[in-house]
Amino acid sequence: MAAEAAVRTTGGSRADARGQERRDEGRNPRSWWSGRPGLIVRFLLALAVAIGIAVALANGYVWWMSNGVGDGVTLDADTTPRIVAIRIAVLTPLPLLVCSWFALGWSRVNRWLHRWRWALGGFVVAFCTALSLSGSSLNGWHWHLQSGSMLNMTVLGYPRLSRNDEFGINTAFAASQQYNGYGATNDLLGGADPTDMFIVKDAPMFGVGEIFRPFHWGYLLMGTNHGLGFYWSARLVVLFLVGYEFFRLLTRRVEENGEVTERRGLAVLGTSLIAFSTLVQYWFAVNNIVEILVAVFGSIVCFDRYLSANKPTMRNSWARFGWALLIAECAGMFLWSLYPAWMVPAGYILVALIIWQLVAHWGDVHMRTADWLFLVLAVAIFAALTLLTIKGSAAAIHDELNTSYPGQRAETGGFAVSPTTLIGSAGAQFLTARFVGVPEAGHIPAFVPLGFLVAVANMFGNRRGHRTDPLMVILILECALFAEYMIVGMPVGLAKATMLSQCLTPRVCLGFELANVILLIRGIAMRQWGASATTSVIVSAVLAAYGAHFSERFTSEQAVTLEGGAVYVVPVILFVEYFVLAMLCMYRGAVWSDFEARMRDAHERMVSSRRRERIVWRGNRVCHALCTGGVAFVTLVTIVTGMLVNPVQRGTSALHDDQVLLASQAADSEEPGLFAALGDRSSTSSMLANLLAANGLHVLNSTQVTPHWNLWKRIDPEGRHEDAYNRYAYVNIVTAAEVSDDTRFQLPYVDLLIVRMTPAELHDLGVTYATSDSDLSGIRADGWGYKKISEDGAFDLYRIVPVDELSQ
Repeated sequence: MAAEAAVRTTGGSRADARGQERRDEGRNPRSWWSGRPGLIVRFLLALAVAIGIAVALANGYVWWMSNGVGDGVTLDADTTPRIVAIRIAVLTPLPLLVCSWFALGWSRVNRWLHRWRWALGGFVVAFCTALSLSGSSLNGWHWHLQSGSMLNMTVLGYPRLSRNDEFGINTAFAASQQYNGYGATNDLLGGADPTDMFIVKDAPMFGVGEIFRPFHWGYLLMGTNHGLGFYWSARLVVLFLVGYEFFRLLTRRVEENGEVTERRGLAVLGTSLIAFSTLVQYWFAVNNIVEILVAVFGSIVCFDRYLSANKPTMRNSWARFGWALLIAECAGMFLWSLYPAWMVPAGYILVALIIWQLVAHWGDVHMRTADWLFLVLAVAIFAALTLLTIKGSAAAIHDELNTSYPGQRAETGGFAVSPTTLIGSAGAQFLTARFVGVPEAGHIPAFVPLGFLVAVANMFGNRRGHRTDPLMVILILECALFAEYMIVGMPVGLAKATMLSQCLTPRVCLGFELANVILLIRGIAMRQWGASATTSVIVSAVLAAYGAHFSERFTSEQAVTLEGGAVYVVPVILFVEYFVLAMLCMYRGAVWSDFEARMRDAHERMVSSRRRERIVWRGNRVCHALCTGGVAFVTLVTIVTGMLVNPVQRGTSALHDDQVLLASQAADSEEPGLFAALGDRSSTSSMLANLLAANGLHVLNSTQVTPHWNLWKRIDPEGRHEDAYNRYAYVNIVTAAEVSDDTRFQLPYVDLLIVRMTPAELHDLGVTYATSDSDLSGIRADGWGYKKISEDGAFDLYRIVPVDELSQ
């Protein structure tokens, strides 16, 4: 544990010595550049250089957009002065960090960042909230509606059209709540069937259940515009910081001299691999993956604090009560994420971590009577809030659990994930080059099989008493279970017994890759054995070539074709990433807490005529620097590639500025009515209903999370087609003059329902207005037809009127 970037010693004489050294340095009148004025000047120089780099990157972004962002698509970046200023401000921090390392010193900067991490995180959240900066692909609406610029008020990046469930459902539903007073049910969605907004996982509401969804509080306090900025920024910051605390705990160990050490550099690497992975970033605002990970990491950190608080004082009991309440908050966050496909594999990891903590603290936990009373009180509070939440949404929860999709899901796994995917997931870092990114290709770069190899090596190479790590053993077994389910599959009975039947096969990758990241970080931190520099370099090069090969194969399987310089750059980056991590897994210098002292002693004993000694000494220096810088390199690559997934978007104007929306609002203000979004463009027409609701209009065919039973009973009174509409689905209405009962419902995809209806039937359901991407003027049925009242844009607005009024 030699390098300050990868190792951080807490407490003890070394920390005191460093503090005294810093104090003495500041008092030295002869060393002006090492004093405070010198630091300020050097920081200002670093800031000036960083701003210059940010300006160059901002100009490069504009050039990149205009020359093609992948898949042959060119876009015009927003170059208004305010957006350019924000763009430079957003691009400055990373260059400033790198410049500060050189100007102020590696250790000094890293210590400062660690000390002020929560304050810096709060500043980032406040900055993004105040400027309404989010990662939403809202400008995707401009593509769907064929109006406006796809980069209007976009600071960086570009909208991901494949994330239509983010901007087309979740963000639209959240925006509709502002017109609904953030009520528990929303009658803007679903016509006669108000939608339960707690079950809509990313919709804010005033209710007991929102206690477990703190990232929605920005909406409730500030509305949609600033609330969306808080929602995106707070979730990323909290995930990163809570993940950092978790990995600090994971890397903590007691040295031979009794000193407690932790690997802060590895902690930053671990949380970056997860928070900025393409898996988390592609699914960032969908299905609560962030809340699940925050709940897992946060609950374990709080559990450790709870078990460690052993002082027999009342103050200690109050502290334990606070940790218990935070654990309850995490438990509620996990429970009400309501997405079993990710909850189950994450739950396996959580169980392993809980067992690890119980084993680590076994015999050291002392509970007073007050501790037991406070624990019972915390459990009672959690149970009461959970029961109240269930009571308020009991009908919706029942309906969701009993839907044909996803409630009756019974997967058996197998053949959906290849071994190449599991081994080469690091290649997912470079899938962001595609314009139409595929979320299913998102993965956590786990650098398999390095974590498994170092964990097994530790079982044989560590000193006695340190070879068997229960966490490592359990995680290896869980990885085997996950791999068997994904590659081979399971019988139905076994899949249900393990609860994996609730998981689509690709979703289990979350558990497998998360376990491998934990194995990698903990394996490196707990390693007590080591190989020489020469052996480490040779073996690491072989492992790096192996890993880079499979990572390239992974990108090929995802139909990503590297072009230009990327053909050479990407393989080199992958090789270097694998190489430095493999070095950390085996190089003996990386586990020396007194590396600098050893190098000084070796240098003093070195005989100048002994060439071999000089080569070994220099080789150790190089390998040590490689391990130190390698952690920073992999971390920066992961952060940069992760940030390329989602855009940095300012404001929510894309929700409101299309002509069909303005015309619909004008018509509704004159005569309020119910809207239906019609048309043959399934993906756009069905989502347009959600956009209408996001502008305060009542719609019939919004995306249904649970079945709109009152609507379907009127259309299908005998329930012949219940299996078609008893599901989570986009609802696309296609209108015609005649519709037979046999062709009324169509299910082209598991989550897309097409319903055919005549204008008379829509009128009977209370529909007053209809939007459509095709001409409806000639469609008439039973005395009713469509009268066009607006024709600007890709969608026209119609009013359902008697046939007699059509000729007027």
